[in-house]
Amino acid sequence: DALLREWFRKKIVWLKRKPQAIALFFFLIPSLIYILGLGTLSVAILGSSANKNVASYSALPWSGHAIFVNSLLSILILVLFLYTFPKHKKPNLVFAGLVFVFAIVMILFDVVFYNQLSGVSDGGNASLQSRSALDLTIQHIVFQAISMVVFALLPVYKKLLLMINTRKEIASNEIREAVDIEDDE
Repeated sequence: DALLREWFRKKIVWLKRKPQAIALFFFLIPSLIYILGLGTLSVAILGSSANKNVASYSALPWSGHAIFVNSLLSILILVLFLYTFPKHKKPNLVFAGLVFVFAIVMILFDVVFYNQLSGVSDGGNASLQSRSALDLTIQHIVFQAISMVVFALLPVYKKLLLMINTRKEIASNEIREAVDIEDDE
């Protein structure tokens, strides 16, 4: 019980020192969703010879660009976020602004991809690959928006974290004897 409380206390102290780790975690989620779902997205736009319901690339002219830009920005947004908070320096507001710009660009390209893919694959005849790609795109948009909100609220929860008492309780901290500071010569 005491070890668990001490472990939580240390984690809260770490979060008080680096509250941006919460926002970084939230930006990591949509990046992983998109990078791990690249196969699903590629199958949805390239199609296969076995399934003719899958949308062909010629019907989706911007989808390849959207996938490329989003996969590139999914990695770069994490690098930008890390450069936003250098060690022992104030946060770089230019990089913080670029994080928001990258997130908005990714959402816009997701909307373009979603509109093109849903336009080609009508609701009833949509293949499994198309439906899973559309679901993945919606998930990426939602988690990216949540990450932007968490990043925007960083000053708020930083103040709330600082209000948490993480001091260790010491049984006795009184000095019982007088300290001798005279020289014995």
